Amino acid sequence: MRTVAQFYAVGDRSSVDVCCEGVKEDHIGFQFCALVRYLLSDRKEPGPFLAAMPENDEQRNALWFMELISAGGTDKTPTSLPGIRMPHGLLFKFVDEIFALMQKGNATAAERYLFLYDDANGEFGEYMDDQLPKLFLNYPQKVLVLWPVFQKHIKRLEMMGSFIEDADANLIISRYSALCKAGDTKCAEIRSIFVSR
Repeated sequence: MRTVAQFYAVGDRSSVDVCCEGVKEDHIGFQFCALVRYLLSDRKEPGPFLAAMPENDEQRNALWFMELISAGGTDKTPTSLPGIRMPHGLLFKFVDEIFALMQKGNATAAERYLFLYDDANGEFGEYMDDQLPKLFLNYPQKVLVLWPVFQKHIKRLEMMGSFIEDADANLIISRYSALCKAGDTKCAEIRSIFVSR
């Protein structure tokens, strides 16, 4: 990881590519390389990054394990690798990058984020529990477009709705009160997540 990050820090795309060619079969290395290549593209090429994000349990477990590997056998989570700021740790960097793409309305990002969220617990679960309501509050039009993806994860969303502060829940409920046209049930379904608490 550190070697790839060092090449990233100096903008050496060809050396990153050479290092990453050898980790195609290693879930963790492949996921990390996808992040580095995405950052090297100035976040302009999200497709390969999202394609490397977990779609099954084995890949998701590898991503959860990445935090331990980035610590290099210590009990301290690094807050940066060469050229890569990650104030909360490497796993949170992944979550933040996927979340940022979801804020732009990227359906694949929503699928990957919610797949991770279904299994997130501990500090990662709490982080995502705090992060996701911000999408509902600040990006309602994106949420409406992405709602078919969100519907597949309704049980976890209902759990999130039960944790949110009353004031935030009420803001979200009011925000989705007038957004949908007659006959469109999306807003009512979204409001129900935050009402049934």
